[in-house]
Amino acid sequence: MADEETQFYYLCISVVLFVAVILYSQSWKALSPLQYGILENTITRTIDKTKVYKNGRWYTGIGNSFVVFPGTAQFIDITFSGFTADQNPVTGGCSLQYVLKNTKDGELIGIYERFLNSQFDSFFRQTATEILKQALNKYKYTEYFTMRETIEDNIASLVRDSFSKKHAIVTAFQLLEIDFGDSTDDTIVSKMVAGQRTRTTQVQQQSAQVRAETGKIQGFAQAEIKVTQAQATNEASRASIAAASSGQKIVLEKVGETNAALKQNLQLSSAQLKVFKFNEQLRDRSNKDSVNVDLVAYL
Repeated sequence: MADEETQFYYLCISVVLFVAVILYSQSWKALSPLQYGILENTITRTIDKTKVYKNGRWYTGIGNSFVVFPGTAQFIDITFSGFTADQNPVTGGCSLQYVLKNTKDGELIGIYERFLNSQFDSFFRQTATEILKQALNKYKYTEYFTMRETIEDNIASLVRDSFSKKHAIVTAFQLLEIDFGDSTDDTIVSKMVAGQRTRTTQVQQQSAQVRAETGKIQGFAQAEIKVTQAQATNEASRASIAAASSGQKIVLEKVGETNAALKQNLQLSSAQLKVFKFNEQLRDRSNKDSVNVDLVAYL
């Protein structure tokens, strides 16, 4: 009888020890080097807000486990669709990488309290998609070609600010593709061609106006030249007449002086002086005729 009681006693101790070993082994939880964890009671669904656990093996106790968060960068690929500022449909895709904040401020605890679990990836994906749709509506069709880098930087800045408020850090953002579709491209090209034609017509009109103004200026210049030439001709004619009159006056004065000298030296009266001058003229004319006769005979 005593042996049976002893065996039963040892059996109970063995069972208790076996159960204790199993429970004790289940009270340890491990985190990999690329994980963070928050301790959660699996029965009451409450968490320990005093500590965020890093990699290693931790004693958590019975009924506790880790809510695991990644310590590495998370990748999100997003396809989006929306409208530009001038109401043209646009589609495209982007890629971003982010990491969850884990500082003494307890950002991971805040993330858990926001989502009540670790399914935060879909939330960040939806957040980035909404930001993209809102940002795309701020730019016109042509600006996506002339300001591609600026648009990408602006969208990346908006995504970083939004994620930072939600306890995540965006480490990289790439705007991979923007597509407007063939119909949109054809419509925009037609508008651009029409606009170019309008500008060409305006330039032609401006050129015609400039040519007309130039013609007027040339006409005014020609008229001014003619007036100036007429004035110059008139002045030259006046100067020539004045010079001739002055020369005639000088000749008359010299003739008067000569006649006065002859009259005084020869002591001739006025009538005699006239006869003398007349004879001088006849003699000069006779000499000219003689010379002409000799020249004709010689020839």
